[in-house]
Amino acid sequence: PDRGLLISDTLSPYVWAYLTIYEYDLGSIKIGDHIILRTIAYPGEEFSGTIKAIDPVLDMNTRSVRARVQIDNPEGKLKPNMYGDAFIHLDLGEKVAVPREAVLDTGIRKIVYIDLGKGKFKAQEIETGPEAIALVDGQEKKFFPVIKGLNENDIVVTTGNFLIDSQSQLTGGMSALWGGATEIKQEEPTQEKEETKTQHRP
Repeated sequence: PDRGLLISDTLSPYVWAYLTIYEYDLGSIKIGDHIILRTIAYPGEEFSGTIKAIDPVLDMNTRSVRARVQIDNPEGKLKPNMYGDAFIHLDLGEKVAVPREAVLDTGIRKIVYIDLGKGKFKAQEIETGPEAIALVDGQEKKFFPVIKGLNENDIVVTTGNFLIDSQSQLTGGMSALWGGATEIKQEEPTQEKEETKTQHRP
């Protein structure tokens, strides 16, 4: 009885879309979540929908599952086999968050610089949740919710943090982006020295 499942039915007010949800996002997504679909064919336009089903089996090759979404399509613009980007709206509640540009990501840890006042800054390692988009003064901005490492009233550097990190490296202080490379460089000569001793030992 659901005519929306018929590809040839142009009278249906909605279409079905399949989303790829990766394993690490499964804990945050559920049936009933609201999504916004944006397509290459219609830049600037958004199509609203709701997740109706999530596959019960994980694809072992892609480490993902498919979610079936009912998308409003009153003008019949969305066609079979089109691709798009889906934005899932999740209520994260009230959390401390920092702008994405404030976070220096080394690949192993995430660092922000806290403004201590009087020209002093402190490098602080933080633990974040998945990247989120929030509306600020009517504009979309990207944030990281902070799970651990910051308090509500901490003031973090949002511009110039790369400059502060570089200056910290030059003055011998803690550097978020260069600390790991410095440690590797310090370890290599020690290993070579030990190997040399072993080779010349009688």
